[in-house]
Amino acid sequence: MTSAKDLPRFKELQEQLKQVESLKFLLPMRKLLGENASKMEETYKQLAEFEKQLNKMISTIDEFNRVFNDLGWVLFENLDLTTAEKALSIAKEKNLEEADQFLINYFSPEWVGKHLVYLKHLQSFRPRFELTQKAQLDYQEGRYYACIYVILAMIDGWVNELNIINHQRVGFFAESSELIAYDSITAYPEGLVKLQKVFSKSRQKTHTEDITIPYRNGILHGMDLGFDNKAVAAKCWAALFCVRDWAIKAERNELDPPPTEPREEKSFMESCISYQKTINEGKQLKEWQPRNINIGKDIPATGSLEEYSSSTPEQKLVEFLQLWEKRNYGKMSACFTPIFSMSPKTVNSNYSPYQLLSWEIEEIKDLTAIASDVDVKVNIQNGDQEKELRYQYRLVCSDQEGNIANIPNNNTSWGLATRTLIK
Repeated sequence: MTSAKDLPRFKELQEQLKQVESLKFLLPMRKLLGENASKMEETYKQLAEFEKQLNKMISTIDEFNRVFNDLGWVLFENLDLTTAEKALSIAKEKNLEEADQFLINYFSPEWVGKHLVYLKHLQSFRPRFELTQKAQLDYQEGRYYACIYVILAMIDGWVNELNIINHQRVGFFAESSELIAYDSITAYPEGLVKLQKVFSKSRQKTHTEDITIPYRNGILHGMDLGFDNKAVAAKCWAALFCVRDWAIKAERNELDPPPTEPREEKSFMESCISYQKTINEGKQLKEWQPRNINIGKDIPATGSLEEYSSSTPEQKLVEFLQLWEKRNYGKMSACFTPIFSMSPKTVNSNYSPYQLLSWEIEEIKDLTAIASDVDVKVNIQNGDQEKELRYQYRLVCSDQEGNIANIPNNNTSWGLATRTLIK
């Protein structure tokens, strides 16, 4: 498989498009029979646009990987197509160097910080999350050399945990590593496999000039000395999120094609609806903007649950705080999002020593469409002592299966993820 068009998700849609297109000859016949074929004509117009978007998506994936693979980039699920298209446009209209710099700037410390939540919900990455957070702080403060070492290690160790070949664990950079996943736009031969080869290039003599690609062997063995820069760091972070796409499949045992047992095929309309949903969500994500909430004006700093808009992170936190006031630890536990779940026993252990006397929301910061931080000041009583503390709660949006949602909708819900004491 050398093209994204060979991915099962795209092949299925293309085949169904051909099937519907083959019925187009019926249009004149329906008109002769006096039927109103205008709706059918409109449907075919929509299908033509649908096919155009599908082909554009496929060509963007292929072209991005062809143009940028050797520079250390691969298109993956969290890299939206608009950004990929912009990079390709810069490469065509200007040059590869400027396109490379555009992508380096895109994977900023802020981007990484907002997207770390996408890593923590994976069970195999949770033990690595704290160290990765420290690497993100190093990245933010310009200590590129430090975060590069850590992220290269995280990539290798993460794959090593999930990549079992002939009963042996194999890391990302091993020559025998298998980094292909069924129906993945990232983990196919022109994607993650090529990235691994670029990163694993042999470096057998000392280089003192600056490099812009994370040559793992040269960096870790002290042969590439000019790696302390933003370009190498940004590509390490992007690679980590590429590996995430593969790791999701590995955790779910979906690296190989499903058994070829009889299954109910999606109708063409079901496939169209599913694809259109993906397109619509991508458009909503592109248009998403963080809210600018004035505490005390737009919403009260303290109030009843009904005073906060439904299906918002702040309403879920208010629900949690009111349950804390009532010492209802069982229902407090239900306020956590499934991937960061906390049992009633653990909630009881963490919160029962402290009686919540009052609380006040100070700030709401929307990080992404599905993650928000809410700063809250609390007055608590611990024994005979009263204290005023400030916490930052992070809330994330999950779908009905308990996975992180792509974008909030009627079938998603907000839940608590983490709590940090603000000094």
